[in-house]
Amino acid sequence: MALKGLSAEERFNLQTKKEDGKCWEWLGNHKRRYGSIWYGNKRMPAHKFSYFLHFGYMPKCKEYVCHKCDNTFCVNPDHLFLGNQKDNMLDMTRKGRHSNNKGEKNPNAKLSLEDVLEIKRLRKDGWTYRQLKNRFSIGNTQIGRIVKGFSWA
Repeated sequence: MALKGLSAEERFNLQTKKEDGKCWEWLGNHKRRYGSIWYGNKRMPAHKFSYFLHFGYMPKCKEYVCHKCDNTFCVNPDHLFLGNQKDNMLDMTRKGRHSNNKGEKNPNAKLSLEDVLEIKRLRKDGWTYRQLKNRFSIGNTQIGRIVKGFSWA
């Protein structure tokens, strides 16, 4: 499909699979799990361009175009709403997409709560970061974050 020489709106329409009442799937370029389109000399998210195209308003720097449908490739203006970072996070939490897997609930955790308490106790007893690192197989930075209370607080 030759897109050169077409307006951004024409390119948008050619790269969108539209179905009434459903998500409009973006078929064009993708960048970081979102569709993207060139507008002027700038690449922008396709859903943000859709918002601009259909509502005549270009969101400002700290404004977000959020998806009611949670489909990052959707560009249906009926599925989009304007908000800020807080609105986006509240929407995510309300829909149950927020992961609150902290500590040993995190699937990537290398330590248990018991390990962390032991690290803190051993450090108070004079163990060095190197000794702790070798015993628990984690780096000095993580040992420091635990000891200072920045992680596993």
